[in-house]
Amino acid sequence: MKNGCRVRISIDYDKCVGSRICTAVAPNVFTLNEDSQAAVIDAEGDTLETIKMAAEACPVSAITIGEKAE
Repeated sequence: MKNGCRVRISIDYDKCVGSRICTAVAPNVFTLNEDSQAAVIDAEGDTLETIKMAAEACPVSAITIGEKAE
């Protein structure tokens, strides 16, 4: 990750509506999958702050951020 932290990103596909906000905020981390739902392309593709902003911007709170176990 760009700030040296390791992060675990979880997406609740029962909640995700494919708003694309996460892809706009953190395009190096998120994309849309074949079902037009959020998908992680690189969990270390941006700073933790940016990833958290993307998760917080999700209108249905489908993205959860946590620390990755070593």
